[in-house]
Amino acid sequence: MLIAVLLAAVSLQETETVARTHTLAYLNALQEYEAAVGMIDSSPRQALQIIDRVFDKPRVNARDRRITIEGAKGARTYDFFPNQIRGRIRLVLAKSDPDNAAVLLAGAVADLRASVDAGVRSSETLLTAAKNAQQRLKDVKPPEPPKDNSAEKAFRESWQKLVDDRRWKSAKELLDVKGAALPADTRKALVRDTEDRCRRAVAQSLDDFLKALEFSPRPALLRQIKPAEFGRSFALPPEAELVVAVPELDWARKERALLERIRESEFQPKADVGLPLLEDLIRLMLETEAFEKAGEDWWFRASGQLAVNFLEELVRGLAVHSKDAPPGEGRRMREDAEKATARWSEALSRVPRDFLARNPIHDSPKRLAALLDEFPVDSAEVDKIDLNVCFLGGSPDLALEQVISDLSKIRDQQESRLSKESSRKLLTLLVAATAAHELLAGKSAEEVTKGLQEVGRSLAKVGGPVDPGLWGPRIEKIFAGLK
Repeated sequence: MLIAVLLAAVSLQETETVARTHTLAYLNALQEYEAAVGMIDSSPRQALQIIDRVFDKPRVNARDRRITIEGAKGARTYDFFPNQIRGRIRLVLAKSDPDNAAVLLAGAVADLRASVDAGVRSSETLLTAAKNAQQRLKDVKPPEPPKDNSAEKAFRESWQKLVDDRRWKSAKELLDVKGAALPADTRKALVRDTEDRCRRAVAQSLDDFLKALEFSPRPALLRQIKPAEFGRSFALPPEAELVVAVPELDWARKERALLERIRESEFQPKADVGLPLLEDLIRLMLETEAFEKAGEDWWFRASGQLAVNFLEELVRGLAVHSKDAPPGEGRRMREDAEKATARWSEALSRVPRDFLARNPIHDSPKRLAALLDEFPVDSAEVDKIDLNVCFLGGSPDLALEQVISDLSKIRDQQESRLSKESSRKLLTLLVAATAAHELLAGKSAEEVTKGLQEVGRSLAKVGGPVDPGLWGPRIEKIFAGLK
């Protein structure tokens, strides 16, 4: 709950609406802001460390104003004055820390001036108080400087270099091994500072990782990124120097390994590569459900969008490859595609509907169904046609005309979707029926062959005739003359 002392500024303070992409960052910042406010008088040093984290968040740049955040239950407005709060904390600390009062008061003046410049009227009185305290300090004769403790100074320099080099575990080990001579409060503060610096660095790294994941949701884009750029965009802190545990970081390491596998895979990969990779993408997507904060889970959205995009690429690739595959293999590709789409549907069914409503993934069941429709099919109608039956009745020419009409209709309506084997059967029957009909009408084999060249070219593209000698030597010769 925000502190009532800030309410005086509400009517005059500028209000800013937070972009949906930054909602989670601001909600996290508000939690830390409110925690710092509650600790100003009881634990001002800890309050200062907490409020400093707000200023370290790259997406939180609207400060000392009222902010409006869109949520699942509508918009809500908050007071958010981190500059004012940090100035108040420094004023409190300056009273109990005379050795550092000058630095603290200078910081308080800077914070409160920034707050006043942002339009927070309640900060004007605090700014005046900070300036007066600063002036009183100047009028007091400074105490004699403390004697230099060379050992402690050297120790602090060693610790500082380690934390600056992001070697947090080494800095903490230094405190454990050689920090016994430090005052207990100082040592405790340095341990806490080490952990806070590590936590801030991890948070920044994860923010960059998530942003890169959001900007590269398609496998094709990931494959196009150069290795050096990929390394920079998806960099994560080395595990060996961490002193804090962050579940999102453990997840990001596993997701990064999947991103590498996607980059190594070929465009529209085969089922033996694509299906296991899709399964792992879905598994990690589901793991992020636990990361939801304040109604939004950007990890779920980003990883889920990558998974569904990979699914679409996989299904589309299987459909393309199946068109030139042998009959049995083509059917297996169709089954693999159906298995992949079913796995996706099953995974989403395990996610609560209200969670999906708050964290939508832009998948399209209709688009997936359309991709499945691109798979070639075997025609049962073609398999039922028997030319030999045409010669058993009294009017073979009429029977052949009917067969030719039926085959032409199937070709016009279904040829683009037929499997390679069905296309071969259809075109073989069409050539044989047409040739028999034309020969019965008295045309020569040469004339018939010339008239069937267009069908012959289509037949050649799908592998040539099936058993061309089945209807006798004259029709077999016509098949041989097609080019």
